[in-house]
Amino acid sequence: MSLAVSEADEARAEVQAQLRYNTARGWVLCGFWLFVFVLRVLWRLPVAAEVLLGLGLWLGANCLYAALLRRCTSLPETHVLALGYLVLELILLTTCVHFLGGVEWSGALFYVLIVGDASVALPTRSTYLVATLAVLLFSGLALSEYSGLVPHRPFLLPGLTLHQNLPWVTLTVLSALGALSYLAHAGARLASAARQRKEALRIAYAQQARELELARSVQAKFLKEPPAIPGLDIAAVNLPAAEVSGDFYDFLPAGDGRHLLVVGDVAGHGISSALTMAAAMMAMELSLQSCNGNGHKPTASEVLGRLAREVDSFLTSRIGGESFITAFFALYDEQEESVVTLDLGHSHVLAYLAASGKAVPPRWVGERYLPLLASHLH
Repeated sequence: MSLAVSEADEARAEVQAQLRYNTARGWVLCGFWLFVFVLRVLWRLPVAAEVLLGLGLWLGANCLYAALLRRCTSLPETHVLALGYLVLELILLTTCVHFLGGVEWSGALFYVLIVGDASVALPTRSTYLVATLAVLLFSGLALSEYSGLVPHRPFLLPGLTLHQNLPWVTLTVLSALGALSYLAHAGARLASAARQRKEALRIAYAQQARELELARSVQAKFLKEPPAIPGLDIAAVNLPAAEVSGDFYDFLPAGDGRHLLVVGDVAGHGISSALTMAAAMMAMELSLQSCNGNGHKPTASEVLGRLAREVDSFLTSRIGGESFITAFFALYDEQEESVVTLDLGHSHVLAYLAASGKAVPPRWVGERYLPLLASHLH
């Protein structure tokens, strides 16, 4: 698992977000087309056939946009495609507004939706471009109907002549200019802040990913290759659930032909568990070195008991905290060909007995031990 967020990942996330929004927009267009169809065919209201044609083209463009969007592999491609689609939306919207008499009522509000969409999906400059085009199209339509270049098509409010009233046309154009400009500016500011926050998070995740990768490589160096020990065939593997974890194993010389095999697990996972694991492994190695240097050959039980107490004492005094370590020690003696084990709360350890062909839990005769670092929790 990696926390690094690549540009391809960002592009895929942007595409998925646009597809979700595009699906909702498609259903709205379908519903509006059916509504206009019912008005024209069933109720026989004078709705221009051009409105149905415009909505049908808009719905087709919406489907084509979704198909092309799935092919985008980078953010620039997504932005260019979104800009082209929004421009086409504005043209089709202007056609529908004209045939629905929208210059005399609230037709300009539909432009607000497209400019708002642009502020979310596009960079700041492209958002201002879409807002400028929206103002020009709506204003051009209003002025064209006022001057008579384009015939007015009344629908919802037949009989009104506001499109011929210069103060009304001027107020409508200026209101649309102000509303769309403000929406483009506010939306661009919010979208820019969101993109900056997203970029800061991406950088933070990338930095964390590099740190975790470094921690993983350092932890891998602690996990040694199995040594060649006469009489033993050893294999070991560690598959952490995350980049780093508290699972570990080790092979340490215990002197006088004896070898310590360790399997352990620090509660939790992540950096803190990996650091605790490293401290435990170093404490075990130092404890064995001091045990071997006093000229006395202790018994296997003494070695394991002393090792457990010293490591627990060291970790408790240096680390403490709420964590603990379960571990399993196995001390192998080459000369005696024997294995003495110590279980510190590490369950599910099995010993295979070749004579009987059975796998049984190892037995420990003597003093019982809690997991490492567990004594201060009681």
